This record gives sequence, structure tokens and C-alpha cells, in this order.
Amino acid sequence: MGPVGDGGLAMSRTVWIISLLLLLFAGGCQALKPDPAAEATTRAIYDDLRHGQNESLQSRLPPKLRNPLALSQILRLRSAIPPGEPRSSRVVASGRAAQNDGSAFETVSIEYEYPGQATLLSVVLTQAPGKGDWQAVKVDLHAATDAELARNGFGLADKSPVQLGFLAYAILSPLMMLFAVIKVAATPNLRNKWLWVVASVIGVFGLRMDWATGVLAINWVSVQVIGAYVGSGPSRFDPWTIAATFPIGALLILGGLWANPRLPRRPAAKPD
Repeated sequence: MGPVGDGGLAMSRTVWIISLLLLLFAGGCQALKPDPAAEATTRAIYDDLRHGQNESLQSRLPPKLRNPLALSQILRLRSAIPPGEPRSSRVVASGRAAQNDGSAFETVSIEYEYPGQATLLSVVLTQAPGKGDWQAVKVDLHAATDAELARNGFGLADKSPVQLGFLAYAILSPLMMLFAVIKVAATPNLRNKWLWVVASVIGVFGLRMDWATGVLAINWVSVQVIGAYVGSGPSRFDPWTIAATFPIGALLILGGLWANPRLPRRPAAKPD
């Protein structure tokens, strides 16, 4: 599934880096509520965009971005907005970062529902020292139909053998860790059992699959505890993600290579 429309604005390389970090942070910390003024500015940007209020829209940008080129870039997003009023809207992600000079950056993502389709607006805003007005330094807008968004659901139909195999592996990996913990707990004469319990849930490599597309990403330099995850973000645009790790500790324990009790030494035989 691809977005119907997308685009963006930026002032500098620093803004792009902060934007990326904020958007990634927002994906993992959706419970953080945005600053009310930042949320209000984000909603106003969407309304200005869909109603064609170009002057009002430009006033919400920093002075460096108040130029025809920057405005034309953001106006390209207008074609992705469906006609009419949205049925509902909700904040689905937010993140915040403060700078040493007293300025701040915040990202706010709002999902708008329309009959048969939806849009997702993500705006990175900056606030000058002294708590001034929030201004947009990066704007992204994505749109999709209900049919396209349905592909982000967690279904088993039309999934490839690789996807189904990885799902089974993601379930098996923590089960092996559980069995290793049980084996450690049930092994008599085993010293430092708590250390072996910790070793039971250690995995290497980070495996993460986008369930909608089947794309698998591998982090070869990762050490994780349990490392299993199945879930999605709060937005309909967020696909389900399945994560797992290679249960090296559990395999070594279940295979008998680790967590073996020391057998008591037999007393030396006395000479007759």
C-alpha cells in the first residue's frame, strides 16, 4: 500500500535529523499527549490546507520557510485530502525534544476519518525560546482507502509461507525460553539458578517483520531479553509488526551444554 500524496518541508540538516528522531520516538511513545498549542497548530495547518487558506498556512511556518517554493511544496499535499468534512479525528502519536538554547521541537500525528478512507497528518513543529508560537518545519500527509488500510490488519489470508513460518518461529522462540527456565528450575544441585534463568531468556539478533508486506529486517548486532513482540501502533496506517530473536541461551540449556549441575566427587578409594 502506498500513500496517495506525500511531501515535506525542512530548514536544515539538523531539522531533518530531529524530525526523524521525533517521528520514531512518537511511534513508540504514543501515550505522550502533545502540547495543546502544538496540537491546535497542527489541526489549523490541516484546515488551512484543505480550505485553501494559503496566507494563514504560510503564517504558521518559520520566517525562513515563508517563500513561494516552500509554500508550493506543502500545497502539493492538498490533492490527497478527500472532499467534505472528516467524520472524526484523533491524535495517534506525539513526541517532544528540548534544546539547550531553550527552544523545543514537537511532532504531532493526527488521523482523520472520512467515509471509505482516511488521512494521516504528521507535523514537526518548533518553538523558539520564551514559549512563542509553534511553527511547522516539516509536514507529511498520507491518504488511503479503507480497502488499502485493511491490508495493515493482522490476518492469515494471502500470507506467504515465509510470513507464516516467521509467525510460528516468533511463537516458538519464547516457548523455548520458557521450557529452558522450567528445566533450570527443575534441575537439582544447580548452583546460581537465577543466573541460568537470566541466560534462558537471552537471545541474539533482532528479527522484525512488517506483516503487511512480509519485509524482514535483521539486526545482526543485537542482544535481547525475550525479544518477542506482536502488535501495531494506534493508527490505521500502522501495520502489524512481528519481532523475535534467536534464543541462543535456551538452545544451549535445552541441549545440555549449559546449566549442568556439578556432580559430587566420588571419595578416593582407600587402599586395602
